[in-house]
Amino acid sequence: MNPLCSLPSLVGACAIFTASVISGLTGMGFALISVPILILFLPPRSVVPLILLLSGISNLLVVLKTRKWLEPGRFLPLLVTGVIGATLGTKLLVLVDTHSMTMAIGLVSVLSSLGLLLGLGRPVRREQLGLACTGLLSGMLGGSTSMSGPPVILFLANQAVEKQVLRANITLYFVVLSVSALPSQIASNLIGEHLVTYAVVLLPVLTLGTLLGIKLSAKVEEEAFRKVVLSVVTVAGVTAIASGLQVL
Repeated sequence: MNPLCSLPSLVGACAIFTASVISGLTGMGFALISVPILILFLPPRSVVPLILLLSGISNLLVVLKTRKWLEPGRFLPLLVTGVIGATLGTKLLVLVDTHSMTMAIGLVSVLSSLGLLLGLGRPVRREQLGLACTGLLSGMLGGSTSMSGPPVILFLANQAVEKQVLRANITLYFVVLSVSALPSQIASNLIGEHLVTYAVVLLPVLTLGTLLGIKLSAKVEEEAFRKVVLSVVTVAGVTAIASGLQVL
């Protein structure tokens, strides 16, 4: 069956819509929701670049809506080292067992997010250094396992970064990572005309879901938002452990 006919199906559209709502609400979680469904319609080789395109668009919408909360000076170390880490991360693919790494990341993510939910966090005093180290780690994990989100979310949650500031700057971070990854994806022939067509077909659903998530975010209280974000990280961690064990 032609994937173009399958992708806009009700199940695929609902997956993209739900992922977009979560992304608009929290600034993360797009791949966590959409990948398990999209992989039913497309080969894995196509899913990663497609998610790169769709999540990049969703994140860009969030950035445009939250741009007044952007603090590029404060988060510059995160942006710079994130791009460097992503480049290094692709080289880890041939050096390490990605299943073991994915499980380790998942376990640390679950324990860390649960600890923060229980109030065990302690803000890092040298935040700029912490952001630089977090960006490097996040970029490396993103380049090797596609799990760039948890380290950044956990660090910013630990620093008690205000909701709107967190959403605006973490989505900008993901946009920067997406843009920096595009050249290598195109050079590897992973992003072609058909994939761009899939993204265009899904664009209305993606836009509607993201805007709805942004609107819902304004109604969520600060503490509730923090719990939602950490819960998403916990689910991502459990999913990573299951994936590493090859349960998924």
